[in-house]
Amino acid sequence: MKNLVMGLVSGYSFEQLRPFLSSLRSTGYSDDICLFYSNLDDRTVEGLRGFDVDLVPFSLGSTSLIYRRVYNFALLNRLYGSWLNNIYPMHRLFAGLVDKLSARGSDGERLARTRIAAKTFNVYCVRYPLYYLYLADKRDRYDRVMLTDVRDVIFQRNPFDFEFEDELCVFLEDDRQKMAECPYNSLWLRTGFGESALDEFGKEIASCSGVTIGSYSSVMEYLELMIDHMLKLKAHPGGMDQGVHNYLFYKHKLKNTRVFENRMGPVFTMGKTLDLKTAFDDEGFILNLDGSAAHVLHQYDRHIESGKLKLEQDGEVIKLSIP
Repeated sequence: MKNLVMGLVSGYSFEQLRPFLSSLRSTGYSDDICLFYSNLDDRTVEGLRGFDVDLVPFSLGSTSLIYRRVYNFALLNRLYGSWLNNIYPMHRLFAGLVDKLSARGSDGERLARTRIAAKTFNVYCVRYPLYYLYLADKRDRYDRVMLTDVRDVIFQRNPFDFEFEDELCVFLEDDRQKMAECPYNSLWLRTGFGESALDEFGKEIASCSGVTIGSYSSVMEYLELMIDHMLKLKAHPGGMDQGVHNYLFYKHKLKNTRVFENRMGPVFTMGKTLDLKTAFDDEGFILNLDGSAAHVLHQYDRHIESGKLKLEQDGEVIKLSIP
């Protein structure tokens, strides 16, 4: 059986996406890559195909009104914030409608719910139902799956080259900032689940939803939970998937979960470590605290934007270095 790396891209150039694919293939990873894409020019699409990527086009669900076409998630957000919400919670009305429509699905309630989600979620959240629909009939093809951001991720080693069983591997952000201290994580928890959720989990370290790795079965269970909880949200602001991810994690709804601290495992989430010195080995690989080379570098672009690091390419090999 093969492994699979999955991502979603929209509106990027080939130059922005090449580091992801070039660094991944240069690690020796030869298994499958699937990217859902929209708003890419022909040059970018052809460049991505050169890395043997299964490219799947997608579009956000929309509705044609009299005067213009509007995305479905925007309509729902407008409905949730309207005066009608004073009469009855509109998100509950929508969730009930989803239950009724999915119960009539000819190929099963789960797939029907997921297809509705794929037509009503914003670009941050729509990847979860798209991934599920892609994976639904591939149980015998894939052993392990990586769900990942793309534009701000590069690889130093094969992302699956570490020991784990039938588990879902989640990766914490920098431990010096708790969720209540982060304006984004606190907003997502408060918006999605109320002030009580922020009170309950605010002192915890955020787990980053940008990279999740697991066995096929654990990833499918994770996607089901993410989709079900996103369908019940009161609003869908950008990045809301991380709020749901952390809610599920700290509510212990994710089963067989393996947790990695930042700079202590295969994924180094670099976004909040600009003030820390970056350690390299003799081959130019960025190191964890224990001296091991991190497999995946996420949010490395923050260090480039701040002038702390630069991206170098030697053939197909891409590495970060000090300017």
